[in-house]
Amino acid sequence: MVKIRKLASIEKGLEEITRILTEEEIKKAAEQEALLLAEQLMKEAEAAKNLFEQDLSKEVGDLKNGKRDGKWIFYDKKGIKEKEVLYDKGEDLNYSFFDEKGTKKREGKLVDGKECVFVIFDKNNIAKCSIESAYRKKKINFNKPISCHLYPVRVVKYDSFTAVNVDSWHVCKPACECGIELNVPVFKFLKDAIVRSWGLDFFIQLDSVYDEFFNEKNQNNIL
Repeated sequence: MVKIRKLASIEKGLEEITRILTEEEIKKAAEQEALLLAEQLMKEAEAAKNLFEQDLSKEVGDLKNGKRDGKWIFYDKKGIKEKEVLYDKGEDLNYSFFDEKGTKKREGKLVDGKECVFVIFDKNNIAKCSIESAYRKKKINFNKPISCHLYPVRVVKYDSFTAVNVDSWHVCKPACECGIELNVPVFKFLKDAIVRSWGLDFFIQLDSVYDEFFNEKNQNNIL
């Protein structure tokens, strides 16, 4: 009888040990599964972040004798088509603007090579962009395309580099003369557009290089 009780006690003890081991294994497996899930979520979040930060903006079209010719398509940072422009030997003749779904929202033509069809003039006869004016007044929730916002800076992406140049156009002559008179360089006039396109850090570095260049230039002139 005593032996039976001892055996029953041993069996009960073994069952308890087995139960504890099983619970530990289940807990360990759950922890491992949770870690794997967390790692997967981290990878997905990192991939989403990289996609969000990736600049997919580009301009696609043909050049003829170094000038834009035919239809050019402009994509924003998300890789979404924002506008199409029809060029004839460098002259932009027709604009078509699209929303994020690819639906054409506006279209306009230039007449006799004059200012953009979206230009308006205020009471002081100062030319302004109707799209930007409406955006600033919060009548619409989108600003003009970044390529227009950056003008007279033109950005063209090639396979191995991106060209950033200042375009020269007679329509902008009064603004350029005003900038010279007020000692405001083009990049400072375009601060909002530059920050919108490349970020605040880029603008700060650009401003620093500009100051360093002209300080050095002035010192050389003194010497």
